[in-house]
Amino acid sequence: MTIKLYRDLLRDYEPDVRPSIRHDMPINVTFTFTLTQLIDVDEKNQIITTNGWINQMWNDYKLIWDPREYDNITNIHIAYDKLWKPDIILYNNADSEYTKSILSTNLIVNYQGNVTWISAGIFKSSCPLDVRYYPFDSQNCYLKFASWAYDGTKIDILLNNNSGVQSYYITSTEWHLNLVEAEKQITFYSCCDEAYPYIDIMISIQRRPLFYIFNLILPCVLISIIALLGFYMPSDSGEKVTLGITSLLSTTVFLMLVAEGMPPTSEALPLIGIYYGVTIFIVSLATTMTVFTLNIHHNGFQGKEVPSYLQYIAFKILAPIMLLRVNKYHSVTHHVKWFYNKYKKEELLSESVPYLKPKRKVNVQHFTPSTNNEESFEDDFLSVLEKLHASMERNEFRLAEKDLRNTRQLEWQQVALVLDRFFLLLFMFGTIIISMAILFQRQIISLF
Repeated sequence: MTIKLYRDLLRDYEPDVRPSIRHDMPINVTFTFTLTQLIDVDEKNQIITTNGWINQMWNDYKLIWDPREYDNITNIHIAYDKLWKPDIILYNNADSEYTKSILSTNLIVNYQGNVTWISAGIFKSSCPLDVRYYPFDSQNCYLKFASWAYDGTKIDILLNNNSGVQSYYITSTEWHLNLVEAEKQITFYSCCDEAYPYIDIMISIQRRPLFYIFNLILPCVLISIIALLGFYMPSDSGEKVTLGITSLLSTTVFLMLVAEGMPPTSEALPLIGIYYGVTIFIVSLATTMTVFTLNIHHNGFQGKEVPSYLQYIAFKILAPIMLLRVNKYHSVTHHVKWFYNKYKKEELLSESVPYLKPKRKVNVQHFTPSTNNEESFEDDFLSVLEKLHASMERNEFRLAEKDLRNTRQLEWQQVALVLDRFFLLLFMFGTIIISMAILFQRQIISLF
């Protein structure tokens, strides 16, 4: 009996002709879309791939029968190519093999002429992505379904209230599904006066950022910390600049990895790209300041004196603020400077090694000359004393000059140490504040 019903229904049936009682009467097609899986979001090509079910229902007056004449058969399945079907397709399709990706299932027809066509397919649709807050971004993608050949006077698409139900959705590990919402819209084209109805399926998704935090953001934070620890490294180690340059190269490599997955657009810079750019700038500036402090550290070997204003800034202002203890440079320095300047003015030393003149004349009248031997002995003795005195003062001057040079070196090294600690704290707090401001920019903006 089913075969008889099948043959009777398809006798003289034309699947290419719209089954309307009157040519000016539209066929109402009830449309339902159910999202089952979010397969992929291609940020570079701005394409979203979804898996879903499409349920279309309409009435075909040519497929009505009396169940009593066919052993109370109320439903029958007919191949999809045997009956007329509405040509509702995905307008913003981005797949060259769109027709092959949709499973062509049989149509279910009941005795009242109501036709139900449930098809499943994988849909690739274009979706303009806003990567401004990547990887903390949310995206709204739309699937536009409409009839390709018929306007609203021939096919009127009605929206089922069950569209957007998430009961059969398979959870994605990369994206969190916020909302699936369907809405009927009507548009007009310049070629025609008739209205063209269509269904907009809005899919709202939010990225799960844990993967990107662990693989992209955390390494960048650690590289920044290592680069800033170069200020804590002793200047005599000789690896401070090397550490900064290595950190700079590592950050650049991570930036290149991020750029490979981003769409080549100039409309908005991704948040993580801005973060990496700022990090590269901070690391570069920190490396430059490291070179500056190294130059200060080794400035004392040239015998230059630390300017008074630099001593005041380093030892009187910055050191107390950072609770940094430095040696009492002023007591030793002033004594060494006084001794060095005193004998420098008197020009005690020269290449010919002159002798010092006696500071007082010996009154020989108090001595009673006895013999010439005694006078000769006295002269020789005074000459030896003068030579001994000159030699002692020469040695003392050399020690004073050495102490002065060592003291100046110590002062320059202490200034470099204070500046290193200052730059360490400055860049550390600056990096934390800037990183928080960039990475939590969306949350900060939402507060206002």
